[in-house]
Amino acid sequence: MSYRNIVVAVDTSDESEHILKAAKELMAEEGASIAVVTIIQPLAGFYVDMYSMLGDPKRIESQAVEQARASLSELLSRHGIPPESAEVIMGAPAVEIRELAKSKGSDVIVLGTHGQHGLGLMLGSTANAVLHGATCDVLAVRVGKKA
Repeated sequence: MSYRNIVVAVDTSDESEHILKAAKELMAEEGASIAVVTIIQPLAGFYVDMYSMLGDPKRIESQAVEQARASLSELLSRHGIPPESAEVIMGAPAVEIRELAKSKGSDVIVLGTHGQHGLGLMLGSTANAVLHGATCDVLAVRVGKKA
């Protein structure tokens, strides 16, 4: 099966190569579009009491976005994907991935999963949250130790 509108969610780890390769294999021969997104979680929700140690949270978030843009640009370049296909978004990963896919009319969302089980599965994961709220197909690519 091939898809025409693909959203690929990656982080800035080496595992992103594997996820992007899987996504490219799903693409239709001609006219397919791909959007590759990295989501940065805002600091405010996680480190409220640590601001005095961290410094200015807006500056730290801005630096995180710039680092993600640079990493994403390098990743896309290695795979021959145009830089305008990159998106760096600040927010909750599962929500932002689903919203981006919906706004782009995507056929499929491709993202990585570590295949958690036990307590990790009960607590949930981004892949699980995306899957259960998506309005299109979702391909979870196994990454990590057992990939």
